[in-house]
Amino acid sequence: MAREILGVDRYFMYDMFKEFLVAGAVKACGSNSWRATPELKEYLKARREAERNANSTE
Repeated sequence: MAREILGVDRYFMYDMFKEFLVAGAVKACGSNSWRATPELKEYLKARREAERNANSTE
């Protein structure tokens, strides 16, 4: 599904997975998928909140 949304082939998706895994941003989940690490989830949550706060002050 993600490949379709992003419009990439399976080889590029695999390369992205390897880079995310090496960076510690994701962890393998099963044989064909991954999940964000708790640290990445916290980072993304903080970033979304910061964007909301910035937009609400405009």
